[in-house]
Amino acid sequence: MAFARRSRGVEEACINYERVLKQYLWDKNISSFAKIGIGFFGNFGGTGGYTSAQLGILTGENKHHLEISGGVCLNVPKFGWGDDPIGFPIAANVGWRIQKPGNHFIFRLGAGLPESIYFGLGFSF
Repeated sequence: MAFARRSRGVEEACINYERVLKQYLWDKNISSFAKIGIGFFGNFGGTGGYTSAQLGILTGENKHHLEISGGVCLNVPKFGWGDDPIGFPIAANVGWRIQKPGNHFIFRLGAGLPESIYFGLGFSF
């Protein structure tokens, strides 16, 4: 789960599911992953929501990792998500992840679309 603060008083919360696709790409300590997410936001003018799907890479072998991902972002205003579109057809993130090898706790911090600046807490299983 990640929380972000966007401009003009917009608050956002999103939930992502992430799956490692392949470890040790190109015989290096780089992993590929896929993630899907669902997010909600609200401000004084209304509320809205989005879904996103991304592919990315994760580098590093200790507890500090660089993560980069990109994909598509879809607004779903007809199904009770609100009618205030976020205006971004793409989803992209660049961030820093702290996760010790073998440990289940994840902390994320970074910048991206549609989240702007984000931080997240997670659990690996």
